[in-house]
Amino acid sequence: MSAILRATTILLVCIFIIPFAARASEANPATLIHSGHYKQARPLLEHELQQNPNNPDALVLLARVHLAYNEYDDALKLLRQAVKQAPSNSDAHVYLAEAYAQKIDHAGAFEKIGMAKTIRKEAERAVAADPRNLDALESLMEFHIEAPGMVGGDKDKARELSMRIAELDSVRGNFARAAIAEHEKHYDEQKEFELNAVKSNPRSYDALVGASELYLSPRFLDYRAASEFAARAIAVDPTRVRGYSLLAQAYAGLGRREELGALLERAHDKVPDDLAPYFYAAQTLLSTEMDSALAEKLLRKYLTQQPEGEAPTLGEAHWRLGQALARQGKNEDAQREMEDAVRINPDLKGARKELERLKS
Repeated sequence: MSAILRATTILLVCIFIIPFAARASEANPATLIHSGHYKQARPLLEHELQQNPNNPDALVLLARVHLAYNEYDDALKLLRQAVKQAPSNSDAHVYLAEAYAQKIDHAGAFEKIGMAKTIRKEAERAVAADPRNLDALESLMEFHIEAPGMVGGDKDKARELSMRIAELDSVRGNFARAAIAEHEKHYDEQKEFELNAVKSNPRSYDALVGASELYLSPRFLDYRAASEFAARAIAVDPTRVRGYSLLAQAYAGLGRREELGALLERAHDKVPDDLAPYFYAAQTLLSTEMDSALAEKLLRKYLTQQPEGEAPTLGEAHWRLGQALARQGKNEDAQREMEDAVRINPDLKGARKELERLKS
């Protein structure tokens, strides 16, 4: 990169990234990633690694950005480098385990067995490097919940780890217990633990978001309760998008159109680089069969910029837009959107089925 181009790039980062970062509290990559601002964190980390290619913390953080976009192969390269540079870096092992967990879904049957063992090994190394690392404890617990015994899964160890998490953090301890209860199909216990997380810390953004998500799940669907918890989450931190997405879903489900419109404007003002609330509101409008024309409008808005990390992909948005158009009888337009969806994301089996139905 030439000196002029490098200077221009840095200037653009300062002009466009820093103002957004200021809205998200501190302008440092770790804070940005914690708050879900992956777009803002990426250029800062890439610049840091241009200057210091073997910085293990920057390698781990940039890998987390890649994982937010399901770019697990890119994340694996960075994390292997981070482990090589800092073998005792607990987070490097945590996210190496997560990268393999993403990759395992695309692996063959025999390859899955080897990957599962690697996931366990990396999670154990993460805990050994830092026994108080909550991400490491949760990673290992999730392995023991999900993995079969033949690759080392152990439900008793999962419960033991959930107790260790609870000793360190009441909110995440309740989440850990809720995850185990859900896996065991003890749904009343799951709900109790999710709500206990809020009781243990009423100002916890994660706890409030978790409770809102609980009431938006099919098993406990209650749009009014979901809206109350989501509104409280936004009040705690208006720079993070998840609260807006959940409240948008709740307002859409309740048919509160004017409040939904005002909320989306506020979300766009506070978190301009993430349009996820538009997508989720549209998705709810479609699932409740309320207003396909409004859903179309919201999805077209979502498609005006690249998605944020962990947000719905462009392929998913084209799929939902195709559904909205089909419900309005615009079948040719719907077919084009479905074709775009499967071209962008060939793994969207639902979109493929609907495309075949439209063609026939």
